[in-house]
Amino acid sequence: MKVALLYNDPDLKADLEPGITDRYIHNHIIAIEESLKEKNHEIIKLDVKNDVQRLICDIQTDKPDVVVNLCESVFGRAEFEMNVVALLELLKVPYTGASPIALGICLNKYNHRLFLKDMKIKCPGAVTVKGVQDFKSLGKLKFPVIVKPLYEDGSAGISERNIFSSPQEAMENFERLLGVFSEGLLAEEYIDGREFNCFLVKTKNGVKSFPVSEIKFSFPDKRKYKIISYEAKWNPESIEYKSTMPVCPAELSKSLLKKIQDVCVKIFNVMVKKGYARVDLRMDERNNLYIIDVNPNPDISPDAGAVRQMKAGGWTHTDFVEQILEEGIEYMKNPIFKQVSADSVHTSESGKDLKVTAAV
Repeated sequence: MKVALLYNDPDLKADLEPGITDRYIHNHIIAIEESLKEKNHEIIKLDVKNDVQRLICDIQTDKPDVVVNLCESVFGRAEFEMNVVALLELLKVPYTGASPIALGICLNKYNHRLFLKDMKIKCPGAVTVKGVQDFKSLGKLKFPVIVKPLYEDGSAGISERNIFSSPQEAMENFERLLGVFSEGLLAEEYIDGREFNCFLVKTKNGVKSFPVSEIKFSFPDKRKYKIISYEAKWNPESIEYKSTMPVCPAELSKSLLKKIQDVCVKIFNVMVKKGYARVDLRMDERNNLYIIDVNPNPDISPDAGAVRQMKAGGWTHTDFVEQILEEGIEYMKNPIFKQVSADSVHTSESGKDLKVTAAV
């Protein structure tokens, strides 16, 4: 089977270290390649490079049977991630991972909370801030709060420097943060307690929930706030990384494990539906569970938490890759895609002069 690896050049906003980001992209691709080679698939690589016309031309020329979607942004904008997947659907090309709708819902950290609340699922109180006119909304929150980029993932822009104990302290720092993340910020109530994450994959037998993982915080400086910052996630040499070690499977009672897995499967079935995802949770001292984030298409590189949970659940990385390829191909058999004509999108050989005609 001919499999295309679709990815984007790293976006280096928010003082993210190029070395770390490049290494992440490289390791991600290498891991997928190794699993594909194990099953003797033909591999081609498609780098978006902010050139959508060229991407369409390459897809129509190479004609992959399925695309492994690793693309997380276009033109340096994470919110365009969903557009690339929508393009694949219009081209009738099977792809792995989440649908455009799921990416659109979950990427905006505020909007996906509206879905959770409608499902009667707890999440921390939060407001969006896109300018000084929104500062007054901070009064709705219980402090301390953590401020995050509204659209970024992978812990980009998340730091202990962004946790504030009062509205005044938060307002004094918003200009700095908005200067980097002009698309907007999310101010979210900080939940103190245990942190868990649950990895889920759509299979023909329903949603599979893998063993839950817990982050054990052990900061030597006894810091007040415990979070997974960008350093904790991506820099193995940092104190943050060494002080936030995962334990998988987590030490949980059967009832608590079932409670976590049940709510995560419910979230997947309503908000994600296709591909794979990771749900991040916190539990306060009263054992209340709060959903911190819903992440379609999370990191699946060799040292990622998702892969750790796969192995704890008896899957190899190759098992996982084969499953998402199969699911991606099956998804495109949905009758709705029969109404789409891939011949309705044309490019010249050079990738220029893009022409779109009505689908037949």
